[in-house]
Amino acid sequence: MGLPAASYLSNSGRTVAEMKAAMEDQRDATAQLPGATARTELTISGGAIVPPDGSGGGVHTVDTEGNAATDDLTSITTTNCWDGMLIRLSAQNTARVVTLKHGTGNLSLAHSLDVALTDLETWIEFQLRSTTWVETQRHFPACLVNAYLTADQTLSDATETTLVGWTEAYDTLGAFNATTGVFTAPADGLYSFSWSAELAVDAGNATEAFRTVLTDGAGGDRAYGVGWNNATSVSNLYSVGAAMLSLTMGSSVLFRALHSTGANRDVKGGASGARFSVKREW
Repeated sequence: MGLPAASYLSNSGRTVAEMKAAMEDQRDATAQLPGATARTELTISGGAIVPPDGSGGGVHTVDTEGNAATDDLTSITTTNCWDGMLIRLSAQNTARVVTLKHGTGNLSLAHSLDVALTDLETWIEFQLRSTTWVETQRHFPACLVNAYLTADQTLSDATETTLVGWTEAYDTLGAFNATTGVFTAPADGLYSFSWSAELAVDAGNATEAFRTVLTDGAGGDRAYGVGWNNATSVSNLYSVGAAMLSLTMGSSVLFRALHSTGANRDVKGGASGARFSVKREW
């Protein structure tokens, strides 16, 4: 399968029948290039899909076997394919989630991470290299969050507390609950977080401490912010942080703060107050 060999068509010894067959092979190979024909739906069978011969335009949606709620795609059968061929895969139905599995069959995914197709916008492109389909690029909807704490929030002494009540500058996929302060990953992926907060304290007290932390929904710590004490000269303590987290779809991240000052203190809100940003990187 694929294009005729170099110089095959120019060989004067070719018969009419051979030329017709070669032209048909050329037509079929072209029809399997991305965008050459309409995309087709491929259904998983025994963990594999089979790209069609001479159609599909190299772009396919993938559905689960028997319309199951979830299914794993471990291999792409190479019967109708050739070395160097490109193929793009996306979800057929968001109610039936297909997970592309790295290394289980003949799929090689970036960063050796499985990918769940949970929306209709995400697609993964592979190139056949010998017997392995290697990921060459992917597209996914941008997940971007930027928010600031709407108003000052009072924290009790020595009590780790979730910061709630945010104003969003943007939230492209609605992944951040501004009321509860909970970010929920819309898909499996790598997410970068950055945050900052300022605590109002008594000037001149160098023993007071303040820290911020990202936690999961069960209260487990994911990443800590760096804090420093500026209360010897002015009335504030700061904490900032940045982290890259690998999240699965539906997992949550909370922005929490803790201080040890001996009294209730306010985390500053408003446009110049606490900030929280998220970007899906992969």
